[in-house]
Amino acid sequence: MKITHLPLTREELYYKMEFAEVGAEIGVLRGSNAKNILKAIPNLKLYLIDPWGSRNPKMENYPEMIGKHLVDYHVHILPGYSLDIVDAFDDGQLDFVYIDGDHRFDGVMMDLISWAPKVKPGGWIMGHDYHVTPKIEVVHALDVYTKNHSVKELFVTTEKYPTWYWVQPWT
Repeated sequence: MKITHLPLTREELYYKMEFAEVGAEIGVLRGSNAKNILKAIPNLKLYLIDPWGSRNPKMENYPEMIGKHLVDYHVHILPGYSLDIVDAFDDGQLDFVYIDGDHRFDGVMMDLISWAPKVKPGGWIMGHDYHVTPKIEVVHALDVYTKNHSVKELFVTTEKYPTWYWVQPWT
């Protein structure tokens, strides 16, 4: 697999996604990345998926706070774990999915396996934190997944905590 490093931030990358009409973000936390996506693609229908309160009781009010923060946009807030929600989407329904939830190998791998089919051909499977630390296993999971699914090229931004993506094949 070829890795192409893009001299862009993820915020700049979003402006190259003018094709997108509907997308999903897995792992939203406070919604700052969602806001950046929506600023770049204001007419986007964006699904925000995060277990907020299930993960930490202090986050119970996050969905309401994010809803108020993004009131001017077309967002659907879906509290819960990504694997419990994925079946609500049809295969090929999304123009992109942005994976930034569980950064452990199994979590990343399960999100890739479950969510990649939801992205239509020509859409983008993307995510955050393409770097290696003891608690971040995104690179390893992507290496295994892309090799076993014949992904030919992975694009990576050149930031401290890079965003990655590949284009869903047409076949």
